[in-house]
This record gives sequence, C-alpha cells and structure tokens, in this order.
Amino acid sequence: MLRAAFFTMVGGILFFFLGQAPAQDLSALVSKTKDAVVQVTGYDHEGKLVQTGNGVFVSPEGHLLTHRSLVLGPVQLLIRTGENLDYPVKAVLAEDQTAGLVKLLVDSPGPPWPFLKMAAAAPNLGSRVLVVGYSKKMESFVHEGMVASVREVLGRRVIQISAAMPPGAEGAAVVNMTGEMVGVGGMGASEGQAINFAVPAPPALLQAAEPLAFADWAAAHVDEAFEAYLSRAAQALKKEDKEYAVIYSQRAAGLKPDNAQAHYYLGLSYLLAGRKADAGKELDILKKLDVKLAEKLKSAMPSAAKAPAEVSLPELIKKVKPAIVFIAVLDKRGRVRSTGSGFFINSKGMFITNYHVLRGATQARVKTWEGKIYPVSRVVAEDEAADLMVAAVVAEGETPSLQITGAVPEVGEKVLVLGNPKGLEWTAADGIVSALRITDKKKFIQISAPISPGSSGSPAMNMQGQVIGVNTFYLEGGQMLNFASSTHNILALKPGPGMTLEDRARGWQAEAKNLVVAGRKALQGKNIKKAAELFAEAKKAYPELPDPYMELVLLFLTIKDTEAAKQELKELRHVDPRLADELVKAISEGAGKPAKGARRTR
Repeated sequence: MLRAAFFTMVGGILFFFLGQAPAQDLSALVSKTKDAVVQVTGYDHEGKLVQTGNGVFVSPEGHLLTHRSLVLGPVQLLIRTGENLDYPVKAVLAEDQTAGLVKLLVDSPGPPWPFLKMAAAAPNLGSRVLVVGYSKKMESFVHEGMVASVREVLGRRVIQISAAMPPGAEGAAVVNMTGEMVGVGGMGASEGQAINFAVPAPPALLQAAEPLAFADWAAAHVDEAFEAYLSRAAQALKKEDKEYAVIYSQRAAGLKPDNAQAHYYLGLSYLLAGRKADAGKELDILKKLDVKLAEKLKSAMPSAAKAPAEVSLPELIKKVKPAIVFIAVLDKRGRVRSTGSGFFINSKGMFITNYHVLRGATQARVKTWEGKIYPVSRVVAEDEAADLMVAAVVAEGETPSLQITGAVPEVGEKVLVLGNPKGLEWTAADGIVSALRITDKKKFIQISAPISPGSSGSPAMNMQGQVIGVNTFYLEGGQMLNFASSTHNILALKPGPGMTLEDRARGWQAEAKNLVVAGRKALQGKNIKKAAELFAEAKKAYPELPDPYMELVLLFLTIKDTEAAKQELKELRHVDPRLADELVKAISEGAGKPAKGARRTR
C-alpha cells in the first residue's frame, strides 16, 4: 500500500527506472552469456603460467575473440570452460592490431560451441550492459553497468562502461540487454582515471580466414612480445612497482636469454625487491653479455650511504604539519556534509586523500595549517580499490609537501599519524607497523597508531617524515586495528589533466542512479537485504540524490523498522525538504502518519 501510494505521488518517474527485463529473462541472458565465455591461460616453454584473461566464442566452430595482448608472449594457450575442462588453442584465424583484438581457433570437444553474436550498431549512451566472465582465480562474475561514452582512440572505437571488472577479467563479454555482444571487456586509464571499456570487433575480424598454427604465430611475434615485456618492465621500475618489474623482466629474459637489456632490468628489479643474491646472479650474466651494463648495474647496488637520521617527535610533527590539510565536503547548499584529511604531494597544490573522502562531492575545500582556505579545483587521479584520490587546489604560492617513499616498511617500525579525527584539527598519534596486508593486488599497512573518522586521507609516516601510507580505515570493535593504503598503491597512480570536481560528480551521480535501479530490481525479486545494501551504496556514491533515501524509507516501513525509516526521512529532509514533505504526505494518506522524534543512528 505504501509503495503504491508513493508511485501515485511521483507519477511515471519510477516506472521509467523499473522498465527493465524481468528477473527470469535476465537470468537466462546471464546463463547464455556465461556459456560462451571461457578463461584463457598462456604458458611459456617450461610450462609455467605466464598470464590469464578471458575470451568469448563468436561462432559455433570454436572461433574465440580476445585481446591480442593476452596471447602475445606465451608459446602455448589453453582455454578453460565453466566446467573446468581445458582445450588447446589450435590456431590464429585473424588479428587487428588497431583494435587490439585477435580471433583464435579452439579444438572442438564435439558438439558446437555456445557463442554470442556481435551487435551491429554502437550502443546508446546510458544503455544498460552486463559484463560476464571469470576472475584470475576462475571465479565467475556478473557486473551490471551502463554505457558512459563512445569514443575513438588512435583509430580504435572504445565504449567506456561503468560496470566493474576484477583482476584477470580482461577479455570478458560485454553484452546488451538483448544478449548481443557490445565488445570485448578491457581495463585501462584515461587522463589519470582508471576506466573499464569494451572494444567492438571490426567486421573484417569476424570474417573467415586461413588458420595459422598458434606455435608458428607465437614464434613470428617473439620480437614484439619481447619489446612489450621490456617496455612494461621499464614502466614498473619507474613507478618502483617491484612485483611487476620482476614479472615483466623475467618474461623478457625468458623470451631472449641472451639479451643484456632484459638482464639489466631484471637485476634492477631484484634490487628493488630486496633480492640482492638474485641481483648478483644477473650481474654475473651481464659481465658476459655487456660490460657497460654490468658496471651500471653494479653502481646501483646498495652503498654504505646511511638513511636519513631520525628526529624527535616534536621536531618531526613541527616539520610535517604545514603539508597536512583539513578537507571539508559541502552539500549543494554550502553546508559541511563531512570532513577528512589529506596532504600536499608537490609545490603546485596537488594533494592526496582517500577516494571515499571526496566520493560524491560536488564541492569541497581544504584548509591549510596557516588558515588559508582553497576550493578543490580538479580530480587528477583515483583508485577506488586502493581508496586513493589525487586532487588539486589553486594555491596563492608554493605549497609545502611530503616525500613519498617507495621503500616497504618493516613490521615493528615506528609510525607517526597526523590528521583531523572527529574534526579535531592536526592531531598527532604514534604507533608501530603491525603487519603488511595484500588484497586483490592492493597493498595495505596495518598500524597501531589510532585513527578515527576524519583521519581518512591523512599520512602515515616513518620517523624521517616520509610517507609510507595513506590512512584509510579501521576495524570497529578491534583493538588498534588500523590500516593505511601503501605507497605501492600511491606510486601506481597516474596523475593527468583530470577533470573538475563538478564534472567528476556527474559520474558519481550516474553511478548512484545505476545502484538505485539495481536496488529496485532486488526489491522486485524480494531480496530486501540486497536492496538495502544497494540503496545505502547509492547514498555514498552521490549523497545529493534523493532516490535512495526515499526507497530506504519505504523499505524500512515495509519491514516495520520505523526507527530506521525515521532516520532515512531525516536525511532526505536535508537533501530535499520538499520531497521529504511530499513523501510524508503520501505515506500518511496510505497508512497513517509516521511517529515523530526520529533519532540519528549513525
């Protein structure tokens, strides 16, 4: 009754959002798509796993479409189906270097392969899509999103989507709501922003072609694969990403064991990873291949230079305090909605904070230790998984900054935290590094220094004042279980021209609307818990959108949780007072006016 009354109040608006495929049809669509997607695994001459990804069958004869980068380097390819059955890739049928796609031929198990048809036309902006595939651990996933943009990049048509993709999911199927394949899923970056996209297959790639045995194709592309690995190794070394530096250097050296440059990069990578003995072995190899590079690697070996001397805590706090900023996120009426912390990373007003601090903000400002206040002008890089965001202000002069170290801290090392917990500006605390944690390739540092809401985005520093992490979250109910996103994640960010905070907010708004649609769909399926989670996430993505608050009011009333409903109504009144009044009126007419005295529960 309450929901019917509410639909009457808002007319056909919600009907538009709920105009989606029935749950049964969507289930069939996912099942059909999943059958056509497989995991692609590549192996080297020694049978070691080199890389993994996804592929999509586009014909019943076993024609498989995937990214060319996934098959460049391995000497053997296998595909694994959802039933955990492996089949060898027999040949390469066609490739398109501009699109970055390749069509493979897989040995047939007997019956025709399930396959997907490619959509003839580009999707409309805002249209719904599904991404279906397998993660690196061969765990199936289905993510929903929408088409954010369609653009041409270096002659390649790329369809940017809002749906997420886990590590190892490149090559997954991106399909529209009629079951046609929009393109092959991929991940990348644009203007410092991590993006997910789909690459449609050029028509010529889908045509019949003469097969070339995969072993022959791989042999013909050794030089290209080697250069690609060497380039990635160089990029990883530049970012001090020791994990990928070692991986790509090893792959390059494996393809060309007599190449001096590959062994030089591998030696540097081992040094970066603290593997001195392995670096010494590479030095011995280089002495036989290239004396100059051997001397260059030798000069990079650890010297007797001492680390910067520690200073007393009072001196250290005084030294770093000017680089720390207090962040206030404002709503559309200019009221402070939330607060956080951050710190400048260069002299031009660029600062780093947590992604969740600025998420959904249409306007925000920073306050410096000197009392100067600047509006946040641009977002230049972000990594939601690592909970990091780089933004900028236009300052009057040069801004004091902190040094970010790529060195991995040792467990037991002292750590200093300086932030704004609970709005208590520039509060200092110290502790130790308790442990090093890794989650989905994102590295976090567990520390004992206390952090609280408002500390998010503040630096965790060693006793030389160097940043070792960005304080991100703590576990409620635990004792000193606090975590900082490591500098490994920071150095992986790629700041670019970026966009204004207002422009970025439009993306968060679209994300929130998408979550609301998904929540309403969950309600249709009577999954109350999932719906509540999706509406709550929509509030975080864009707090100015009234829809999730309205839905939560009705949801909590439906399950007779009046206190929670009152709280959501109170929050809705802050976002849109007029709409809150209309909702109360609709509810009153439908089932009696809710009781007064709502109490904030969080």
